[in-house]
Amino acid sequence: MNVVFVQSSSLSIGRAHWIQILNTAWSFACRPDTNVVVMARTFGEGGDAEALAGMGFVPRDNLRFVPVWPQKLVKTLKFSGDPFSSRQGRVARHFALDRLRKTLAELPAAPLLVYTRDQEVPSVARGPLRKARATVLNEHHKFEYVKRLEGKLGKKRPGRRTLGEFKTWTRSERDAELLRLSRFDGVVCTTPSIRERLLALGFAQPTARVPNGARLPTSQVAPPAEKDIEILYVGQLLRWKNVDELIEAMTHLPERTLTVVGGEPGTDMERLTSLAARLGVESRVKFLGQRPHGDIQGIMSRAQVGVVPLPRAGFPEARLFCNPLKALELMAAGTPVVATRLKSVEGLLDHGRNAHLVRPDDPRALAEGIDAVLANPTLAARLAEGGRTTAAELSYDARTERIVAFARECGLGEPGR
Repeated sequence: MNVVFVQSSSLSIGRAHWIQILNTAWSFACRPDTNVVVMARTFGEGGDAEALAGMGFVPRDNLRFVPVWPQKLVKTLKFSGDPFSSRQGRVARHFALDRLRKTLAELPAAPLLVYTRDQEVPSVARGPLRKARATVLNEHHKFEYVKRLEGKLGKKRPGRRTLGEFKTWTRSERDAELLRLSRFDGVVCTTPSIRERLLALGFAQPTARVPNGARLPTSQVAPPAEKDIEILYVGQLLRWKNVDELIEAMTHLPERTLTVVGGEPGTDMERLTSLAARLGVESRVKFLGQRPHGDIQGIMSRAQVGVVPLPRAGFPEARLFCNPLKALELMAAGTPVVATRLKSVEGLLDHGRNAHLVRPDDPRALAEGIDAVLANPTLAARLAEGGRTTAAELSYDARTERIVAFARECGLGEPGR
């Protein structure tokens, strides 16, 4: 089998979606008789070797990395759009399609799976994909039309409209997105709510729910000598990640300490450090900034409790779409998880079994949940064990097998493809 991952963004192991893509690609490459190609816009100064090393992987003959744009073009053209559907220039699109054609032509004769998050791929690359008889799956993490409603995509913003005009615009954006998704052979949904929404809208193409994967610890990773981190948050510091509420919860945990891993110096870091100072908890909140990906699991294993404080109000990406990768990583590291109870985490986090779930948008409830786990070693041990079990069930190898099974349902390997 040949598997081609097509991603229009530049590869960065500092971003959660690339961590997931690389882990999934690696898992595919570990299957027998499978050739894997990862196509990204660019690979940064260190190239794909640096990305593999940063993930703790070594090069494999059956795992190749192909840049969508040649380096010369990257230096010459400054496009911010998707190179597979760029409306900013025919040059970028020409190079992207030419690179895709050549990549597909170089693959050995075998069933071909093209796997992408980019909704435009089937329409823009229809010719090369049809010629290669590819089965094309979309991995659906969020509805773009909802992001446009919030004005966060930077294009087609609703602007000033009457209520009737706004509803009409919303329906047209939604229908356009459903049309793009209908051009795929199937859609992989990472949360139950995404799949339920597609089915409720009458989406006719095959769908499957395949949550994010967990990377299990290797036998070489020794357990920490002690749990020297009390409360841990790992991830981006964007507002919809709701670290603000976690810092506010520290005002109700006067004898506890919080360690925050992630984020770069700038707006989000400044906002949170200022908030900690304003609330008088700055001495008990430690910001470590970004850390190499290879160090994260060790940091997680040192924590007494890990927190996923997603909000319900104001942020549809958290309430409906987020399948928290960090929760899985915490569970794989054997760290008990406290998280907010949201529709997006249903089927992943189960209160009392692998996580302690609390009411969202309530700093006091979050603090009480954290304290309940810290003050009860029996509860913490039960949640940690339940988390390890869940992580094993949702390993990247298991995720890969689910994707392959669904791809076969969608026609992979059938005669004539």
